[in-house]
Amino acid sequence: MTPANMALYESLIRMRNLPELASFRTMLDDELAKETAMMVGLADDKAMWRAQGACRMMIKLKNLIEDSKSVLEKPRPSNVTGILSSNSP
Repeated sequence: MTPANMALYESLIRMRNLPELASFRTMLDDELAKETAMMVGLADDKAMWRAQGACRMMIKLKNLIEDSKSVLEKPRPSNVTGILSSNSP
C-alpha cells in the first residue's frame, strides 16, 4: 500500500470514529435517501443515469468509510523475493 493510500484510509477511519464527523456521515445518508427517492419518479433516462451515478458514488464513499479499518488491517505481501529455506547457505 502506498503512503498516499495509507493516509487516505487513516482519514476514512477518523471519519468513521470521530464523533465530530458524525454529521458528515448523517449527511451522506440523508443525501442518498433524497437521491433514491427522487430517482423513483424520474422518466428521463439521462436524469435517471445521473441520479444512479450519484447514488453509486455516495454508497462507494460510505463503504470506504466503513471498510477502512479492515483494509488497513489486511496482511500485505512482503517485498521478499526468492524462497528461503533451512537448506539455504
